Amino acid sequence: MTNAVVESFVNELLNKQNTLLGEWRTRVRTLESARRLDIPTLNDHIPGLFESIAQALRLSGIDGDAALRANSTAHGMQRQWVGYDIVEVIAEYNVMRSVLHDFVIQTTGSLVPNIVRTINDVIDEAI
Repeated sequence: MTNAVVESFVNELLNKQNTLLGEWRTRVRTLESARRLDIPTLNDHIPGLFESIAQALRLSGIDGDAALRANSTAHGMQRQWVGYDIVEVIAEYNVMRSVLHDFVIQTTGSLVPNIVRTINDVIDEAI
């Protein structure tokens, strides 16, 4: 994978994050606890994942960072406060994983292994 492919994907990811977030919200609303949340509460810390993924890709993959862990901890605590259980929190992240995998295919024409691996690493760290 060339740096140009990664940089192009990162730019698309950051430019389309509102669209991706909308797709995620549509899919995640199938979870019972998500149905009753307003958009800002539902979004919570999820937008921070886009920046974490972009940073990881630009640095050729990272194993999570302090900001991501703090973001994920805050998100988990917020979800517990609004009535989610751990299964629903994991399901939310897995919905985002699916949205992003679809976006990789749409953007690059295939599931580029290094991009997918980095997305998975960041989401797994968030979980």
